[in-house]
Amino acid sequence: MHRMTVSRPRQLPWIPMLAAAALAAGCSSQNSTVLPLPSSPTGSQPVVLEGSVRESGSESPIEGATVCWSQRCAQSTAEGTFRLDTETVFGTGHAPCLVAYSYGFETRNDCLSTGLSGTAAYNPVLQRVITITAGESVSGTVFWDDGGGFDLEDFCERCKRIRVFNPNAGQLVTTLMPDTSSAQLRLSPSGPVRVQAGATVVLIIGAQSQQPFHLDTQLIPE
Repeated sequence: MHRMTVSRPRQLPWIPMLAAAALAAGCSSQNSTVLPLPSSPTGSQPVVLEGSVRESGSESPIEGATVCWSQRCAQSTAEGTFRLDTETVFGTGHAPCLVAYSYGFETRNDCLSTGLSGTAAYNPVLQRVITITAGESVSGTVFWDDGGGFDLEDFCERCKRIRVFNPNAGQLVTTLMPDTSSAQLRLSPSGPVRVQAGATVVLIIGAQSQQPFHLDTQLIPE
């Protein structure tokens, strides 16, 4: 496995993202990891979600992760498994929108398939939070199951989030380099970013397949 290395080790801060209460009870489906049981008649039974929460890349189970729909939440066991009873029947064109999060990991939001009924599987994969200070570099891998963000906002698949803390005001300049000549990587935002002192910029590195990368950052004072 390609190890993540940062030019200067530092404690990775985590900002809790308890966004579950803000999620609507139903939304259109765009990104789904759900497998409804074919024997259940559509829309006739309350939806119960079962699955496991794992770390991207390593596939290791995440203990104590929280999975929420609306105000209902469940926590994962030592094996990463959870069971969440929505106690809700979803009509045609509606489906549960879930949020999954854990300390030290990026939050993930998925709107699942419409017409669910009975027991269905949901298996969110979370990416570890990576934070560096402007002027540092980081090397790592965009894994095939990396992803996260919020549906209809900044959700992405096969993407790695890098948080860059800027202690001073200025322009943040970034350079993304693939580790192989055949790699196809994209960086957003791709150009210089004007920042205020104390601001954190979230960079997203996207790839078509699993790819290693190297990212350099520089803060040019105003």
